[in-house]
Amino acid sequence: MIQEIDLSNNVLGKDDALLYAHPNVVTAGESLGKLLRGSCNGALQTLKVQWNMIKGIGAMDLCDSLKMTSSLMYLDLSYNSLGMDGGTVLGAALIENKTLKELYIASNNIGPEACFTICVVSIRLFI
Repeated sequence: MIQEIDLSNNVLGKDDALLYAHPNVVTAGESLGKLLRGSCNGALQTLKVQWNMIKGIGAMDLCDSLKMTSSLMYLDLSYNSLGMDGGTVLGAALIENKTLKELYIASNNIGPEACFTICVVSIRLFI
């Protein structure tokens, strides 16, 4: 089974804005969320998706999927566009996640509230 996927620097989210004009468009974040909830759940340990412009609804769906992963230990979401909403969903998902050991979220404009939530949860989970 695949244990590591590196999709870095592919600009996967570049068409996410189409979602507003075409509601049936599946975003990169949604696809990655399905991956984490689906067949790779239980095997995938490392996911690297930095520099992909993942934002909006897709970012929130991807972050929310962390609640359900049973094997992911390393996640790099750096240099995307999670924003405040994605950061808040990420913080909430981390409360339920029991496997993640390394998380990289540099340069995502998550805002101070989301940052605080993630830090509080991280201190509790990672120590």
